[in-house]
Amino acid sequence: MAFGSVLIVDDDADGLAWVRELLELEGYATFVAVDGVDALAIARRFRPDLILLDLRMPVMDGRAFRREQADDPAIADIPVVCMSAEPDVAAVARALNAAAYLCKPVDASRLLQALDAAGVSPWSGQGRPGPTDPGDAGAGSAPDLR
Repeated sequence: MAFGSVLIVDDDADGLAWVRELLELEGYATFVAVDGVDALAIARRFRPDLILLDLRMPVMDGRAFRREQADDPAIADIPVVCMSAEPDVAAVARALNAAAYLCKPVDASRLLQALDAAGVSPWSGQGRPGPTDPGDAGAGSAPDLR
């Protein structure tokens, strides 16, 4: 049985750690990246079931990541939930064709609702290949959700 997997992309170390811990406690396998460049590499290698994407990051922000993701047929179909403290996060998420968005600071129940709404369960992946080595590349074990 495959675990539902989530790639968490956020340059805020505390926020990233909190989200990762919550999802792993809920049974999800997680991957982490601190910018869009790393996130693209991880998404291409491991094909997570969902990507939680911060919009403001160094090197490559969430908007640039989404453009690159959309242009890559190997990962274009992976749903994305945008996360941001930006006041216009809803409009940005719609423009980026995100499955949902979350306002920061992220609320645990709303985060889990977003994953559920996107059809990602902790106990069954969506048929995407899982990681071959959980130690690699940060691996670990648009509804309005404001």
